[in-house]
Amino acid sequence: MLCHLRVSKKTRNAAISSHEHRRACWRAVLLWVEGLCVCYSVPLIAKGQVKGVLELYHRSSLNPDDEWQSFLDAMAVQAAIAIDHAELVDRLRRLNIELMLAYDTTLEGWARALELMCGMRCALIGPIIRRGRPRP
Repeated sequence: MLCHLRVSKKTRNAAISSHEHRRACWRAVLLWVEGLCVCYSVPLIAKGQVKGVLELYHRSSLNPDDEWQSFLDAMAVQAAIAIDHAELVDRLRRLNIELMLAYDTTLEGWARALELMCGMRCALIGPIIRRGRPRP
């Protein structure tokens, strides 16, 4: 967990060797058992907000070149955008449901108001109709 916080606060990539990783993360024992040597962490940032951290693990030492690093950065940007869009769609669905509920509640209120008005009018007009209306 500390690795995630450290990378997301730096808002840049980090390569951590197995020795540093053992000291930095609580998952060190599991990583050591699996034989993972290197952890590459890239923050997922969309619209200035950290959405998460993309971590890549490798079982042997790795010397990535600039092209590999650029590809990793592009993957992180695309993942962050996908997460951001998924959050927007989820928020839109929730707001749409809230709007439909508010609309239904408004319609129910108007229906009750009309029933009350009709009930009052019928209560006032009823005796007049029963007595008979004077003809013009």
